[in-house]
Amino acid sequence: MTRVLFIGHDQGAAAMLLPVIRDMVADGEAIALAAAGPAAALWDRLPAPVLSPDGDGEDWWGGYLDRLRPELVVTGTGHYSDFERNCWRAARNIGIRTVAVIDAWVNFAERFERTADGAFVQPDAVCVIDDDCRERLAADSRFTGSVHVTGHPNLELLLSSATEAIRRRPPSSIPNLVFFSNPVLRQSQLRRPHFDQFRTASVLVRALDAHGPLVLRVKPHPREDQEAWRRWAEAEPPPKDGCLELTSLPSADLLVMSDGVAGISSMALIEASLLGRPVLALQFANDPDRLQNQAINAVPGITVVAEPALAAAAAANLFRPPEATATLANFHHCIEDACRRMRLAIESEMTRSQS
Repeated sequence: MTRVLFIGHDQGAAAMLLPVIRDMVADGEAIALAAAGPAAALWDRLPAPVLSPDGDGEDWWGGYLDRLRPELVVTGTGHYSDFERNCWRAARNIGIRTVAVIDAWVNFAERFERTADGAFVQPDAVCVIDDDCRERLAADSRFTGSVHVTGHPNLELLLSSATEAIRRRPPSSIPNLVFFSNPVLRQSQLRRPHFDQFRTASVLVRALDAHGPLVLRVKPHPREDQEAWRRWAEAEPPPKDGCLELTSLPSADLLVMSDGVAGISSMALIEASLLGRPVLALQFANDPDRLQNQAINAVPGITVVAEPALAAAAAANLFRPPEATATLANFHHCIEDACRRMRLAIESEMTRSQS
């Protein structure tokens, strides 16, 4: 009998669950995996079969869950599709308890709003990164279920694995930089934000003109139009004496190979700062409460740039030598024993499902 069914769609939550799934597989737990979207490629590396659902509506999930009958369903809380939300409703209808993980400090209300009709849908419980995340969940959403503060298992894994890989990496002959994009156009409540991800990337490229030679890699978000990025790269002149290229490399690999990291509000900026890389957050968007990852503003190792005119001067921060920052101390509570804490939360929800 399957004890836990893990369902993944968006990359952030799938990455957050990855270490937990690996641990449970290693311990011989009876689990099942189902994934679509960006999560499918990420979980494909796991030593366990991953179902590719041939449907994602409430009726499809109802039939699948009724046949499988797991004791508990664990999902992400992606707000780009109704993949998980339809699963929550189907599971509730047949009496299966659900737990969802919230992988960042943003977009709390949207995680429980069905894109098809705006209806409010929630799982029975959620796992959040820290108390700040729990408080924002309470303030910004209508969620009324159980809340477990577990930390972020993937940050815990990244810190151990990437730190060692960075230590072994030979020095770069020229600076390697990376820009992690966010789908600003999809997220914005405005018809078209004044500074979308493409214009923001262009500001960065021109801010680097005085710092060549260098390599700047642009990593589109999995939810973005890759063809639109190709058109942007063809039209955008590279930094003076530098190279500009798009990349599909995994984020963890880019963090290891990069000397400096820039972006908008990606979780990768926090990850980079944890690893001691210099980080630039270009937060030019018109709707800051919705588009900005508020946690980034409190990270000592991240330089936040609010105005495009300030980007050129701030770009020099990307060329600082790697250093230990206060970021690790600020995020220690999000990292310590995070995988174990999430497993305990899952176990406690399984106990509730059996009562």
